[in-house]
Amino acid sequence: MTADKNSENKLQETIRFVENLKAQWMETVDSIQDPLMIIQSDYSIDKANLALAEFANLPIKEIVGKKCYEIFAKRTSPCKNCHFQPDSTLKQEFEIEQTEKSKFFEVHSAPLQTTVKKGAYFVNVYRDRTKEKMLQGQVLKNEKLASIGLLAGGVAHEINNPLGGVLVFSQMILKEMSKTNEHYQDVVEIEAAAQRCKTIVNDLLKFARSNEHTIKRKEELFDVNHCLSQALKYVDMASRPHKMDVQIDGLKDQTQLSGVENEFIQLIMNLVQNAFHACNMNGIVNITLKKSNKNLTIHIKDSGKGISDKDLSKIFDPFFTTKEPGEGTGLGLSVCHTIVHNMNGEISVDSAKNEGATFTMTFPQPKAS
Repeated sequence: MTADKNSENKLQETIRFVENLKAQWMETVDSIQDPLMIIQSDYSIDKANLALAEFANLPIKEIVGKKCYEIFAKRTSPCKNCHFQPDSTLKQEFEIEQTEKSKFFEVHSAPLQTTVKKGAYFVNVYRDRTKEKMLQGQVLKNEKLASIGLLAGGVAHEINNPLGGVLVFSQMILKEMSKTNEHYQDVVEIEAAAQRCKTIVNDLLKFARSNEHTIKRKEELFDVNHCLSQALKYVDMASRPHKMDVQIDGLKDQTQLSGVENEFIQLIMNLVQNAFHACNMNGIVNITLKKSNKNLTIHIKDSGKGISDKDLSKIFDPFFTTKEPGEGTGLGLSVCHTIVHNMNGEISVDSAKNEGATFTMTFPQPKAS
């Protein structure tokens, strides 16, 4: 009887040891912050950790048995760019895009050696790389803007002098030439073309200067409401005789930012004028300012035609424009992007076709001296 009792005690101790080991192992898996799942060769989920349950917003018991792409990406077929190979005995690494939430994940997949169940099992760990992708894209875009800025500045300076000569001489000829002269209208066309070129050159110079290193810029504190007032005054003069409805939900108290005041005025002017054109000079533009302890956020929303999905990702690219040929250089929003970047801020756009567009800028609040 004593031997049987000892055997039973040892068995109970072994069971408790195994259960504690299992509980400790599950706690370890659940402490991993990245979504983790064990899947079978047919993509079915056998086990999942809490991070995956939180990501999918489902309890683990509802996750088990479903396909990994069902739970992870709400798809009916394997994820785009999925390199999972059910018959592989090697570790695999690849990136996939989680389309529902527009996130990028780095997937680490490794075969699980087990004899408990038949079939191949794999441990998949999903690491969110969305921020890294965004920062990488932002760095590439900034480098591209800086390179194009240098090129644009050089081209503009080279063109400016001969262009100025064409403009001056055409104006001199017009002063001395009779309007009845058969060539008078030709010279008028020459002057008009030179003026258009001058506008383009000025845009190029603005773009180039806005991309110069911040060490050349004299930054200071300026009042945001004053700059808004000045910008809208200039826009109102430029948009006459059209009458656009501009509604401002501003801040009554004085709000300051650090940067170059004239650049900030130009930023607001560019965005509001862009909104006017999006509305075909007949619509409503809403400007909203919100301040937190650390940031100032400015929303500029228009009631225009909106921006298509294919154009949305290119909207800040230099020389990209949806306007008709001759109606714009495609530099306005690039200049805006650079000004916001120079102020250590962020700019983004949210839009849908025929539903208007909202440009959102977030700037850090100056530290109290």
